[in-house]
Amino acid sequence: NYPLVLEYQQKSLKIFEEIGDKKGIAQSLNNTGRIYQIQKNYPLALEYHQKSLKIYEETGDKRGQASALDGLANIAQKQKDYPKSIEYAQRSLQIAQEIKAPNEIKNASETLYNTYKLKGDYVKALEYHELYKTTNDSLFNADKAKKIANLEVQAKIERKDKEIQLLNKDKELDKQKQQVLQKDLQLQRIE
Repeated sequence: NYPLVLEYQQKSLKIFEEIGDKKGIAQSLNNTGRIYQIQKNYPLALEYHQKSLKIYEETGDKRGQASALDGLANIAQKQKDYPKSIEYAQRSLQIAQEIKAPNEIKNASETLYNTYKLKGDYVKALEYHELYKTTNDSLFNADKAKKIANLEVQAKIERKDKEIQLLNKDKELDKQKQQVLQKDLQLQRIE
């Protein structure tokens, strides 16, 4: 439901502008550019990505710059302007590698792979496909390791909860045994 998504992006953009949050403004602009890109409204997509890039550059947000540049590269690719696509994607990749941002490296290398493939330069396409695949696999493995670690922590917490429940039940049983013993003692005294 892209019209609704655009409406929410415009609302968030307005709020970020009211509070003077430049990073939020740039993110909203970049997100809006991606929506227009999906809708194949490339002139508007370019406009929003360029505005976003300008703010990211002003604020020194390297991750945002890499993202906006990749958006511009994708639009140029769709318009079959392969030299421009490669230029933007190379800049995106360079920044992403500089700040060691694996997700942005993955995105830029995928864009370069697709652009070179469309251009017919299969040697370069293979080079960037290998970088994309390696980075994507690393991200997948890191995500998988994180999920496994979370599951292990969750299992440990559940074990501890069960131990606590058993201890509480043991205490309750001990308490009941004490009460039975006290009643038995009282009955013995009466007899």
